[in-house]
Amino acid sequence: MSTPAVTPYRAKLFVRNGSAYFTMVQCPNCNLVFRLLWPVTVLIYPEKTILRLKCPGCQHSFGSEQLAAGKIFHVGGNCEQYPSAPAEIEPRG
Repeated sequence: MSTPAVTPYRAKLFVRNGSAYFTMVQCPNCNLVFRLLWPVTVLIYPEKTILRLKCPGCQHSFGSEQLAAGKIFHVGGNCEQYPSAPAEIEPRG
């Protein structure tokens, strides 16, 4: 019996001025702040793409278009203690 392949993820993807940043999200349901994990196949931060997210706390599923301004943001460090959740990028078209 074979084990399913695990998708490798990275924590930092947003790049500004040559530095990589974590992307943080505040859940619109329970207000938990968590960091996104990006599939290693995603090489550039998807600026104008809808992200499908699931809060690691309350398990609420939502899209990035449902987030109010400031509820998705980028930080350089000191957030490794926050829970994490994978980001799924909604296909265009």
